[in-house]
Parts: sequence; structure tokens; C-alpha cells
Amino acid sequence: MTQRLLAISIKRLLAIIIVILTLSSARAIEWSGECVRVADGDTITVMYHELPLKIRLYGIDAPERGQDFSRRSKQCVEEMVLHKTVRVEFMGFDNYNRVIGLVSIGDLIVNQTMVERGMAWVFKKYCNDPYLTRWIALEENARERAVGLWVHASPVPPWEHRQVKRNGRRVKTVGYQPDERVLQSVDNSNQHGDNE
Repeated sequence: MTQRLLAISIKRLLAIIIVILTLSSARAIEWSGECVRVADGDTITVMYHELPLKIRLYGIDAPERGQDFSRRSKQCVEEMVLHKTVRVEFMGFDNYNRVIGLVSIGDLIVNQTMVERGMAWVFKKYCNDPYLTRWIALEENARERAVGLWVHASPVPPWEHRQVKRNGRRVKTVGYQPDERVLQSVDNSNQHGDNE
């Protein structure tokens, strides 16, 4: 690695550390920045001053790459936020040190809209009130109307899809028995990509 690249890497690392310390010490912090990238239906990149920060959308879980509706979910987020100024309300950090955020554009809460449009599940494990109760009702409504991923009778939640992929690759979780629809989802994603 050249000295110039090393200096850039060190500066970037220091900037990230400063951002993390600033955000983790704040109770309620929010900022506005341009969304410069959409990775998938629940992860975007937003500028924080001059630093691009990966944001995991709080309280939702969208289909994984290769699952049904993963591309549509990503497109839905892109249509709402890509190359637009969004507001991010800091909610914490995830296990991968990404900022977890409630993202809005004007009066539209992106996280909530993804659930309402049937493009993501409420991630009940990581979602708390006041959002949890309202978003579960929106998810149920989307399911009843068969919109988005709910056109399928039993879509495979991404956390089950990830579990089976992990188990198939490395670690077997004692007592985990995926049902046939989960195994089929993983097989399809490995063979065909997005089956929409």
C-alpha cells in the first residue's frame, strides 16, 4: 500500500471514529444528507458532512439478494431516496457498526413506507414501540391486501433465509429445522437470483 493510500485510509478511519463517538454520545441526534447509494431494501448510504455513512433502516428487514422481491424492494427505496436529501434519526449501531436510522424525506418515513407497501417485514426482534405496534398493523394490512411480497402466501422472512444460508455454509444451529419453503428459497437464490 502506498503512503498516499495509507494516509487516506488513516484519515477515513479517524473520521469514522469521530462520527461514531459523536453519534454514540448523543441522545437524540439527526442530520440531513444526500442519499448516494442504495445497497438493498434496508440499507442505504447517506452523506454525513463529507463522509458517506452506511445506514441500516431501523425496525425493518427487506428480502435478501436472490430472494423474491429483493430487487423490487431495492427499487422502492431508490425511488424514494436516491440522490435526494433525507433526514436520518440516529437509533444506534448494529453488529456491523452501521448506523441504525429512522430515515425520512419530508413527512414520509421510509422505514414505515417499506412495510406499508409490502416491501419489508417489521423486524420485531429489533423494533420497539412506538413504531412496533403501528408497523405490525401496517404489515398485517399489506398481507391482507396481498401487496408486494405478500402476493405469495408464505414468503420467507430474510432472517430465516440468512439462517439457512449460514447453516448450509458453516455452522449448524442445534434444533433449527427450516421448513420446506425456506429451503426452496435458499435453493432458488443460489440458482436463479431474484425470482420476481
